[in-house]
Amino acid sequence: MSKLTTCPHCDGFLPAGARACPLCDATIKAPRSLPLRGVLALGAGSLLAMTLSACYGAPIDDIGSPYCPETSTDIDGDGYCGAYYDCNESDPNVNFGAVDAEGDGVDSNCDGVDGYLGDAG
Repeated sequence: MSKLTTCPHCDGFLPAGARACPLCDATIKAPRSLPLRGVLALGAGSLLAMTLSACYGAPIDDIGSPYCPETSTDIDGDGYCGAYYDCNESDPNVNFGAVDAEGDGVDSNCDGVDGYLGDAG
């Protein structure tokens, strides 16, 4: 079980082995040596990852979104596709999750009407 450490500059939590604090970007001094147990754990983890990748393939980075699982059909790149979720594939500001401003003449959230006060998509 690893022990949580804090940044000596801002008292933010540090991820294990961090070289810079994610909160204040202060450089963190590396420990002088890595204990043998840490080296063995690193090696075992890497070996397991390589073995799983060799057997099952490497993980896929871009799996799409729940509103557009097939990213090749998302022409405007807003994460939404299909007639229900994205009623205008040429405008990334028009989709099922967009906020629909009142009276701008644009149905931004694909609900069939222009926005009105209190419309949250």
